[in-house]
Amino acid sequence: MWCVGLSLERATDVTTLSSESEKVERQLHELTVASRTRYAPRQRRDELRCELASCAARRDDAQADVDRLRRQEATLRCVVEAAKTYVSVQPPRQTVGDVVLDTLASMSSLSPTLSCRVYVTCNCSGLSTHISAVEFFS
Repeated sequence: MWCVGLSLERATDVTTLSSESEKVERQLHELTVASRTRYAPRQRRDELRCELASCAARRDDAQADVDRLRRQEATLRCVVEAAKTYVSVQPPRQTVGDVVLDTLASMSSLSPTLSCRVYVTCNCSGLSTHISAVEFFS
């Protein structure tokens, strides 16, 4: 038997051959272990794919909840701003409900990330005030 890379003297020496044999067996063992840990069986890969899909679905659901809560927060911020403005001005012919409903109607078609500012107008005689405009800004 002739070993590649060994001289004739080393190829016939028993200690050299036994050390080379041990080295090759160690390499075989390392490759066997590496192939078991590096490459997952098909069933395990399918399980991992299913787990990844369920995690992605949970992530999408969480993102939908975040978007819904952001819209809800923006709505509540604007309603609070409208109510604060009403309390500070107290127009005689409007109720808090009117102001809040006008604000909600104004913001129904706008982006949920906007904030709002409520404006008050007075007539020339100063007898009536009216919350007239709602401005939305980023």
